[in-house]
Amino acid sequence: MTKKKGSNTDTKATTTEREGRRVESRGNAIDQQDYESRRAELINEFLSHDDPERSDAVRAECILLLILQLRRLQHGAVDYERPWPKLDEETIDMCAVWDTDDPDLALIQKVLNRLADGRGERGVTLLKDAIIAAAEKFSAEQRERATGRRTGPKHVVAVLIIELVTDNQEIDVNTLRHKINAHPIVDKIKDDFVYLKDESISRFAISGLKNRLNRIKKDIKSQKPASEI
Repeated sequence: MTKKKGSNTDTKATTTEREGRRVESRGNAIDQQDYESRRAELINEFLSHDDPERSDAVRAECILLLILQLRRLQHGAVDYERPWPKLDEETIDMCAVWDTDDPDLALIQKVLNRLADGRGERGVTLLKDAIIAAAEKFSAEQRERATGRRTGPKHVVAVLIIELVTDNQEIDVNTLRHKINAHPIVDKIKDDFVYLKDESISRFAISGLKNRLNRIKKDIKSQKPASEI
């Protein structure tokens, strides 16, 4: 019997395509609970193997690999460590062109763009710098809270709250929240953040509004200057 001959490349390509179709045909073979469990394991494994001595270039490769594995898993690949060429290429392309108008996601966009277009080391450096800056800012805010003093100008919503409480020292937290939301400068209150109509001014957190209210009332009674409240 005569056997048809083909190149190894063609055979490998056919095998890869067949494997891709096989995985794709399974659809959601992994149920949601199994998916969540596998995803958590994958992320925990990534975090536990991080080496402080690892270079940013190597760390960038590891992050990109994690992204690819998570996407394979999301698309039903049980063996998510095995390359899935078509999906992997699609994922990298997606990261390279992804854009957002959300300022909270701007950093993620820059990091993903750099990871996907060969500038992964710069992306990791950008991410590290942002984390350090955020940590320093948090530490400064903690020190300010501990000393009861704040540096720099107060947020306009903080000033507004002081004015509202000063005008009515018997005000309760629900009424205060309502008056803040009804003020002309305020656009909305969502998820314990006050958003202003002037979008150039950052949102203001009011998750601790009750404590802030009690502190202002106490300071007013002790006649502490409003600038130190």
